[in-house]
Amino acid sequence: GGLVLLSFQGQDILRSPHAATGLVAIGAIIVQAILPTFFEMGGKTSRDAHAYLGTATMVALFSHLATGIQLGLSF
Repeated sequence: GGLVLLSFQGQDILRSPHAATGLVAIGAIIVQAILPTFFEMGGKTSRDAHAYLGTATMVALFSHLATGIQLGLSF
């Protein structure tokens, strides 16, 4: 929905805060999915990184939600 609204408003689709937070969230989810493969090797450090990255991913997703609502209300 966000891409359609930006396109309809004549704005550059991938230069919006909504697109940026979406890309950050997707990147964090990908890294989050890879981290468990290092649990046996990395021990506590990789588990801590997984936990902190999970929190950062949720922050990115809530930011994505906020920018999406803002975008929707601007229409």
